[in-house]
Amino acid sequence: MKKLWCLLSGIILTALTAGLSQLAGAVEMQLPSSQENEDVIVAKVGEKTVTLKDVEMRMFEIPPLGIGDPATQRAERKKKTVEKIVGEMIFYQGAIAEGIDKDPEIAVRVENYKRDLVVAAYKNKLREKVKPASIEEAKAYYEKNKSKYSDPAQIKMRQIVVKTEEEAKEILSLLRQGKDFASLAKEKSIDEMSKTRGGEIGWFSADMPIPYFADEQVKKLTALKKGEIAPIIQSGFGFHIIKIDDIKPETQRSYDMVAETVKIHYFDEELKKVEEKTKSELKAKMKVEIYYDKLK
Repeated sequence: MKKLWCLLSGIILTALTAGLSQLAGAVEMQLPSSQENEDVIVAKVGEKTVTLKDVEMRMFEIPPLGIGDPATQRAERKKKTVEKIVGEMIFYQGAIAEGIDKDPEIAVRVENYKRDLVVAAYKNKLREKVKPASIEEAKAYYEKNKSKYSDPAQIKMRQIVVKTEEEAKEILSLLRQGKDFASLAKEKSIDEMSKTRGGEIGWFSADMPIPYFADEQVKKLTALKKGEIAPIIQSGFGFHIIKIDDIKPETQRSYDMVAETVKIHYFDEELKKVEEKTKSELKAKMKVEIYYDKLK
């Protein structure tokens, strides 16, 4: 019984969340179907039927089958889709026969899924109130949010990792005497991945975390100039001596390079305003109480 209960939950979740994705606009792969397809029965399970429209509405659940004749692929995907639907219906009717649909928890979950589906449909309707950005609006949005459309500065680094601070200090002293960083990395570093490349560990964005280093350590590294060596840094792997090999400055992408992205960002922000305004208007008509003290 427990297995069937879980299965029924999965079937309901699959069906409702599939609808949720379609209504929210997250899935736009639904294939067109004619009015006639609503009446074309392609399968029966007991007294329940599956129509051609049912199959076409769920074909997106079956991924493309590879390279081949499009018509043949479409026919095969239809076949797999109807088999999937029929399989679900068989288990569903079996679960109904055992009364699993009467389980109170099932009813709660179904209601929750229904709520999510209806909310998504309502929000999707709100999208109709938002107008796409005009060229002037998009350009103004770009100018106001230029930092969103820039590529951050990058630093290219080499490192030598040793087990003790004493070793690190000795290596730092050798480097100050003019010893070659790459040669010392190959000779002394315990980091097997980078030592063969003379300690090279690649490029890192100045605004992104660097694995195993604290934020303050990263800030100090990004403040260095090309060719400079950082103070010794300790991590869970040992003691790091790091050299800044190269620097790429921050670059600003032009409006033309990001125009479509800007329009999407503009639309999303305008939609958020509409959603917040609608929520406030609806809330004013309802009695809404939140008992934060009971969340402790």
